[in-house]
Amino acid sequence: GIYNDQTEELPADIANEMRARLRQPEFPHQLLFSPNPPNVTHWLAKEFPESNAIPGRKYYAVSLYDNAHNLPPDLIKSLEQAYPQAHAKHRSVILGKRGVNVTGVPVYAGMFVRTLHVRQVLYDSTNVLLEGWDYGKHHPCVVWAQQPYAGGLRLLGGILGQDMYLDDFVPLVQQYRAQWFSPLAGLQSCCDPAGTHDNSQGSRFTGLSILQGHGIYPAWRENSNAPDVRLATVERIAGHMRRRGPQGESFSVSDDPAHWLRVSYDGAEPMPFVADAIEAGYVWDAHMVSVGSKQVRKPHKDGWFEHGMNCTEYLELNFGAEQPTQEAVEKAKAALVQRVPVGSGSWMG
Repeated sequence: GIYNDQTEELPADIANEMRARLRQPEFPHQLLFSPNPPNVTHWLAKEFPESNAIPGRKYYAVSLYDNAHNLPPDLIKSLEQAYPQAHAKHRSVILGKRGVNVTGVPVYAGMFVRTLHVRQVLYDSTNVLLEGWDYGKHHPCVVWAQQPYAGGLRLLGGILGQDMYLDDFVPLVQQYRAQWFSPLAGLQSCCDPAGTHDNSQGSRFTGLSILQGHGIYPAWRENSNAPDVRLATVERIAGHMRRRGPQGESFSVSDDPAHWLRVSYDGAEPMPFVADAIEAGYVWDAHMVSVGSKQVRKPHKDGWFEHGMNCTEYLELNFGAEQPTQEAVEKAKAALVQRVPVGSGSWMG
């Protein structure tokens, strides 16, 4: 037998080598892994699915309460207060199940209050539906939103793909969109500009051409992923979180678990990935970047929580209230040709 603790830090190839070591004939063999709960993208989640669908393997989740006899009561109470049921890390810290398990300072710390911003958000069939796409690297994502007439952003739902190709993901998204948001008063889509130039989807086509092949023609801003633009967009979204209008909170996330899904080739299951990202999963990178000789903070690219947040940022960037006028756009183009300073006052100029 082999027992390994802290398995979340173990590379998958080393774990496979451990299996090969259990080869003595005429003896029963057992390999035990004891990890802290990893994210659903970790190799352990694939090798030991929660459904226990792989013969000869068994997954157990051990909660904080299962170890209560070894812990002081005050510790359990303090952890319950720090990670209540609505908290993004409640699943991993308290229940011992796979979920958010990241470290760092959340981008929206002090701005986002889950009990305030995650609430009932009803779809308005008389208002335009906004759709934001992020291609991801085999983790494509889409988020739907609407803008209150008084300003702000309301996130109605979203779908995060896990190890899926964009070609397979898009038709699935279209099915859910038809189920959740009907009738449509109008649809406006936007996307990651990176997918308009190259492709990481295992296909000869770009992300944009794949969307267009399915009848989706999104808008995009060329510099959407520039560190200074992303930081400005983050600040605008944080501004929505601080405001309250005639229709309630200017920023809100739907609390309907059926409208936030993680999908894969094995099926779909509810996952509040955007609310979890805003509260705990979307954190500042430990390193800054230089923009115009100034140090600028940037969110950490974790390969998972970033996708839902990038969709939200594209929605705000492309359809938010602070859009440059056509006159400002033309003025910027003319100034670029003449190589003279732009005086439009727009940070997008």
